[in-house]
Amino acid sequence: MSVVLSLIAWALLIIAGISLAQMFRDGAAKIKHLHKIPCSTCVFYTSQACLKCSVHPTWAATENAIDCPDFELQSENDLTSMA
Repeated sequence: MSVVLSLIAWALLIIAGISLAQMFRDGAAKIKHLHKIPCSTCVFYTSQACLKCSVHPTWAATENAIDCPDFELQSENDLTSMA
């Protein structure tokens, strides 16, 4: 009886470990995907709460903005002044 219970306990621990590893892998993939959002380096991004983007205010800083057709990279001078 104790052997069966210990096997069940080990099986549950292994399943929990696999689930935890899968959760971290999925989370890392999601974070990597969200880092592709280019808004913070765009000319049209204002970083204000009421109007984040003057061209696409509903897309700004969302996953929809990843392939934004109106994206224009800020100049190096603009990027250093933001820091």
